[in-house]
Amino acid sequence: MQNTTGLIEKINSVISYVVAVALYLLTVFIFTPIAMQKASLNSIGMIVAWAIIELLLITYLFWDYWKTGKNKLSFKTFSIKWVLLQYVLTFVVVLFLSLVHSALTKEVTTVNNQNIVNTMSMSTAYAIMSGMSVVLFGPICEELIFRGLWLQLFSKNKPITYSLAILLSSTIFGLLHSNDSFSGNLIYIGLGLMLSFTYLKHENIYENIAVHMLNNGVALLLITLHF
Repeated sequence: MQNTTGLIEKINSVISYVVAVALYLLTVFIFTPIAMQKASLNSIGMIVAWAIIELLLITYLFWDYWKTGKNKLSFKTFSIKWVLLQYVLTFVVVLFLSLVHSALTKEVTTVNNQNIVNTMSMSTAYAIMSGMSVVLFGPICEELIFRGLWLQLFSKNKPITYSLAILLSSTIFGLLHSNDSFSGNLIYIGLGLMLSFTYLKHENIYENIAVHMLNNGVALLLITLHF
């Protein structure tokens, strides 16, 4: 009976995760491009509607993360020192991989970063929506999808399986950032691995979101100043 209950809970968790990923992909690859196109005339109404959809998605993801009972979304284990340490380590890893990418491709930045700069330069509406996606909505959704919700499907007591789960999620995370070279993808795969390492110590999703926001915010500032 206990085994049956555990199996049902696992199946429910997997189904719930699939639904969460589907909603995330629909929002990122279908609704957001449509919203940005409609907002090209600086439509405040469309920006607000898009932001509301993003907030509803985030609310659902947090609820999905919390409802299993494994995660209480507490700040008790939140460590500012750990966040800052992990940000610095992540920055170093990403910087190193970026230098390797530049040496191999002769590109100053990645295709993903260049696309962000190009999009933000199109209009004020594009700049607002891109900035909010990169610094706010993106880090929250991605940490819940690729770290929180995904890793809770696996047990740390099975280190090989757990490590493979981290590698898989980090690889998919990297590939979804739309780069046309292996070295470009490797930057984001490395970022995914570092964020997974951040999650391992306290399993506190707030720490991950903070590190991801810091990483994206500083990166956005640097590429904006550079271009």
